[in-house]
Amino acid sequence: MERCPQGSAHPRSGHTSDEKPARVSQHTRAPLGASAPNAEQLHALDQALFDAPYIVIDRDNNKVVTTATADAARVALQQHPAAVSIVGTARAGIEVVDIDAADTGAPAEAGTAASENLRDWLTGHGLPFLRRASGRPGGHHVIAHVPAALLDAFAAYVADVAEHHGVAATLRVPRTLRLLTAPHRHGHPAPVLEGTLTPADAPTASTGPARTPKRPTHRPASGPSKPGQQTASEREYGRTCAAIRRGLNFTQTWALLGECQVVERGQADFRRFMWFRAVTEVAAERGLDEDAAWDLAREASVARARSLGRQAWRERYWLPAVERAADPAQRRVRRLSDRADEPPHAPAADPAEQAAVLERTRKAMHDAASDLIARFRPQRQKSIRAVIDALAVALVTRDGSIDVRTLAEQACVSKGVTVQVKADLTEHGIIAVAEKYSGGADDCHRYILGSRAEQALPQNKTTRWYTPTPRSYGHANPQRMRLHHVRERTRWQLRCTLEEATRQTGERWATSQHPAAKTARSLWAQRARWDALPEDVQEQKRKQRKAFLGRLEPYERKRWFDWLNHRDGLAQAAARARTGQDQPADVLALTTAPLTVHLGMRERTWLDGPVALPHDPAQPPLFDRAA
Repeated sequence: MERCPQGSAHPRSGHTSDEKPARVSQHTRAPLGASAPNAEQLHALDQALFDAPYIVIDRDNNKVVTTATADAARVALQQHPAAVSIVGTARAGIEVVDIDAADTGAPAEAGTAASENLRDWLTGHGLPFLRRASGRPGGHHVIAHVPAALLDAFAAYVADVAEHHGVAATLRVPRTLRLLTAPHRHGHPAPVLEGTLTPADAPTASTGPARTPKRPTHRPASGPSKPGQQTASEREYGRTCAAIRRGLNFTQTWALLGECQVVERGQADFRRFMWFRAVTEVAAERGLDEDAAWDLAREASVARARSLGRQAWRERYWLPAVERAADPAQRRVRRLSDRADEPPHAPAADPAEQAAVLERTRKAMHDAASDLIARFRPQRQKSIRAVIDALAVALVTRDGSIDVRTLAEQACVSKGVTVQVKADLTEHGIIAVAEKYSGGADDCHRYILGSRAEQALPQNKTTRWYTPTPRSYGHANPQRMRLHHVRERTRWQLRCTLEEATRQTGERWATSQHPAAKTARSLWAQRARWDALPEDVQEQKRKQRKAFLGRLEPYERKRWFDWLNHRDGLAQAAARARTGQDQPADVLALTTAPLTVHLGMRERTWLDGPVALPHDPAQPPLFDRAA
C-alpha cells in the first residue's frame, strides 16, 4: 500500500500526489463523455450542487442580500440595482478548486494546463467533474464530487499541480462559488468548458457532513496508539520530529535517516511534505506563536509555503498541531513512543532502556543542581533547567559531545547565557569536561557527569511507571539564533580551512590568496563597511530596502531573484573566459549581457529580462583579452 508523502496513513490508489504533473497543451483531448452542458442542464446542476445560503453580490464582491433559496436569489438579482451575481454554497462532498494564473504572474496557458491536470486526475479515479473558466485569463474552476477516502490525496495533488505550473490553486474553504448560471460580476465570459458531472452524481443529504482535508480525521503520524503497528511513513515522520526536537537541521536529519522510503523519493519531496509538516508540529509543541511558526515553516520549504498560502497552512497543519500540543495524552504518547530525545536513527540499545537512562540522568543532574538553581531569579532558573535537559540528552545519546551553539539551539537559550550556565554547572560539579576542543571545524568539548551528579545518580534501576517530566526550553528565538550561528560557523570553518591549507606554507590570513581567505576577507570587509555607517543611516537603508521589496508583486520578487541567478551565471562565464576555459554558451551569454549588469537592482532589465544588444562584428568580443 502506498503512502502519502506527507506522512499520513491513509491509502492511495491510482495516481500519487508526488508524481510530477505533466504540462498539458491547450489541445489535450477531453475525457470520454465530457462535454459542455446546455442551459437547462446548468440550471439542474445548480439545484443539485449548491445549497443555502445564497449570497447576492455586487461588482466589488460585497454582499447585497442573503437568501435561503436560489429562486429568491434570482429575484433579488433582478430587483437590486447593485446586484450583479449570485454565490452559492457547495453541498457536502462537492469540492471546488479555484485556479488563478494572474495571482502569481504565470501565463494563461499555465492555468489551463493546471486545470487539465486536475481533470485528468479526476478522470483517472473515475470521479465526475466540471471545468469552468473563472473570468480572468488563465483562471478556471474545477468542481468535482470527491469521496472522503480520496480527499487528502486530491488536496495534495492540487498543491503539486499549483507548484509545478507556478499558479495559485486552492481547495475553497468554505466551498462558496458563483452559480453555474450566474453571470461574472465584471461581465467577463466564464462558460462551462466541459464536464461529466450530472445532478445524479451530487451527494444527497444522507451523505453525511463534509470532510475537509485541512483537518485530517485520522490519527497523526507523530502519535500512533500502537507503536508496533506504525507504517513506514509514520515511523519516518516520527523520527523527523524527534530530530527537530533535538535541534538537528535539515542536512543532519537527512543524513541520519538512512535507507528508507523517504530517502528513496529524494530530498525535494522530503522537504516539501515531511520536513515542512514536522517543523510546524514541533513549533506548536514549543509554544511558539503563529507568526513565528509560519516563519519557520516558510524557511523549511519555500515552495510548499508558497503553494499552500498562510490560510491553508493554518487550517491544514497549524491548528491541528496546536490542538495536539495542548492534549496531555498526546504529550505522553510523544514522550513514550516518539522518543523525542533519541537519535532519529535506530539506536543499538533498547529504546525503553535508553529512555530510562536519560530520565535517571536528568533527574540526577537536576537534584545535584537544586541549590545552584535556587540562587537565581525565575528567568535564569528556567534557562539553567533548559541547558541541563539539553546536556542530559547529549550525555546519553552523543557520549557527551556537543558544541556550545548546538547546545544553545537545543535549549532555546542564548549562546552567552549558555556559556555562563555551563561554567556554573562545571564549577559546582554537575558536569565535567572529559575532552577539550583540539582544533578544526568539526571538533568540540566532550562532557561527562560531575562528581555531585554522580553521587545523585541512583544505582538501582527501577521500573518506570510514571510519565517523565517534560523538557524545559528557554525563550530565545530559535530561528534568529540559528541564522546568527550559521554566520559564525561559516567564518569559523573558513578560518579552520585556511589554517589547514597554510600550515606548511606559513601564509598570513590577511595576504593569502587561498579561496577561504579571500571569502573571509570579503565577508569581513562587507561587515566593516556596514558597521562603519551610523545607526540612523543603517536604519534608513533597512527601511528603504523593506519598502522597495514590499512594493514588489510576488512575480516581481521571483524575477529579481532569477536576475540575481542570471547575473551570477554571467560572473562565472566571465571568470572562465578570462582563464581561456570559456564554452560556446559562455560566449553567447557574455555577448548578450546588459552593459550595466554591475548596477544590480538599479538595472531595470532584471524586471523584463536581459535584452540582447546588437552585436557589431567589427567590435572585439567582451571577453577578448585585447579588448
